[in-house]
Amino acid sequence: MSGKPSLASQAVFVLVTGDEFLRKRDINLLIEQKLSPASRPTNLRRIYPDELNWISLLEEARTPSLLGDLQVFWISGLDQVKAKKDDWSFFEQYCENPADRSFFIFEAENLPKTHPLLKWIPKLGQHRNFSEQGSEASTRFVREKFKAAGKRITPEAWQLLLEKLGGAPLLLDQCADQLILHHDSEVIDESSVEALASEWFKYDPFELTQALLERKTTRALEVLHYFYDLDGDVMGLIGLVHWQLRRLWLAKRALVSKSDRSELAKKLKIQPFRLQSFLAEASKFSLFDLEALIDRLWELDWKVKTGAVEGRLALETFFASAS
Repeated sequence: MSGKPSLASQAVFVLVTGDEFLRKRDINLLIEQKLSPASRPTNLRRIYPDELNWISLLEEARTPSLLGDLQVFWISGLDQVKAKKDDWSFFEQYCENPADRSFFIFEAENLPKTHPLLKWIPKLGQHRNFSEQGSEASTRFVREKFKAAGKRITPEAWQLLLEKLGGAPLLLDQCADQLILHHDSEVIDESSVEALASEWFKYDPFELTQALLERKTTRALEVLHYFYDLDGDVMGLIGLVHWQLRRLWLAKRALVSKSDRSELAKKLKIQPFRLQSFLAEASKFSLFDLEALIDRLWELDWKVKTGAVEGRLALETFFASAS
């Protein structure tokens, strides 16, 4: 899902789920649409899981703003709210006669299909889901290609391939073709992927992101032009850089919060024995720089998809100005 959010005027709430960075970006755009910069400090209220009190929150929602503007209530971490079964009845009653000048944003990584909020969406809300289903569909197609060719790629080899080229379906597909064409054995393992990467690629795909973060403009453009010339896929290159930046961002956040390493390895889609070296790489970069670049890349993605800018030139400008 991409583009600027749009909601029907009668909507009481929006539920935003899926990828953490993309949902935060979407929420910020939605808030910009709903509130003027001047009214943000007084009319935007963010509520965290341990702060949610339905009775006081709904009383506040029914009390008009002193300035008469719309009020926005942003409830974060909805999947972490430890609510009793009947707690949602308060919001259900509110939805029967909602306040005209109040709007709710619910945010969660994921919610069970039985969650009460989901049943009210058709009538009163909207669900904006930034899951990874699209990318999973494209990678599934590539995996099926190995099977159709009578090849079996080991889980470790597949993981390594994703680490290098996740987010760039065309490059991933081209790598699969090369492995199928030049690998005689029925089983494709990690050594096969490493050999292909060293022989077929002049640069490791991560060098593109590394040069960007280290602000090495000449190097970044050199690597960018190399990968662009391989397939001319601007959106694939944007996806490749986003994939790598997002994984570094998740790793960096994990370092700050001291998250569970086994869960982090699953989220990053990285082999546990590779995790420490990846965390060491992530530690070199600041969280602020990573977030700023991902934010700008998201804007670039939207502009290219809507035809607001020419793809290759915009990508070159992004690399030149960011590095």
